[in-house]
Amino acid sequence: MPGEPVLRPEAVRAQVDAAHSLLRSFAQARDELEAQAARAEGRERHAGSDRQRVAAAIETYRLKAELDDVLTATMRQMTTLMEGWRSR
Repeated sequence: MPGEPVLRPEAVRAQVDAAHSLLRSFAQARDELEAQAARAEGRERHAGSDRQRVAAAIETYRLKAELDDVLTATMRQMTTLMEGWRSR
């Protein structure tokens, strides 16, 4: 219904702000992981031994797993926000 509290402009603004904050946090985490991945790639490119190349590759896989965790957490939080909005 148009007069319900969830549809009021201030309620919608709060929802938009919450979503924006969550996405901004995700973007910051992505940027940090991207920088770490670039450093790992540089270490791999300039590795002087197989051991250094393997260490850089392991670091890259660790970063990939961390990115997956960030994506999963962001999706879970966004889903929670959306479900909260629908239930009102």
